[in-house]
Amino acid sequence: MPKRSEQAFTLIEVLGAVALLGIVYPIIITWAGHGIRSEGNSRQLLEASLIADKRLAHIETAFVNGTAPQLGRTQTETDGYQVVTLVEEYELPLEITTDPFADEAASPRRAAAPEAPTLLRRIVVQVFSRQEDEQEDQPALAERVSFAWDTATESLVTGGLGGPVEDRR
Repeated sequence: MPKRSEQAFTLIEVLGAVALLGIVYPIIITWAGHGIRSEGNSRQLLEASLIADKRLAHIETAFVNGTAPQLGRTQTETDGYQVVTLVEEYELPLEITTDPFADEAASPRRAAAPEAPTLLRRIVVQVFSRQEDEQEDQPALAERVSFAWDTATESLVTGGLGGPVEDRR
């Protein structure tokens, strides 16, 4: 018959195991909490990115079809996110100098502004969280910037002469 001490755990062994679990378990729970929070943030960023991509694709398609959106800022709500769209005229920041080796302060920086409207458009799509408890100056979860040529305005300016180029293959 085996001895009694070989059949069961002693009280010291049980207390040691409980103490070890008491130390390790909170660490594991903390890691799990961070993982769940990180997954939630990643999901939110992914959703915001997809919304921004979809909105930008819609605007770019409108430019291709000749129905460019109005200049200005629009704000809508999509799937619980605040979507801000900005369409503005954009001039290429070209620096025109008379002498490439001249002193920067002495040389002219830009040519005179053209009288015709600028046809290049800068499109900015920003997606913000829609939570009420967040501050006004929160950073965007996703931001997309693109540029497009406004063919609708171009045809108005040129009298219909500068429409889309036909495929002549």
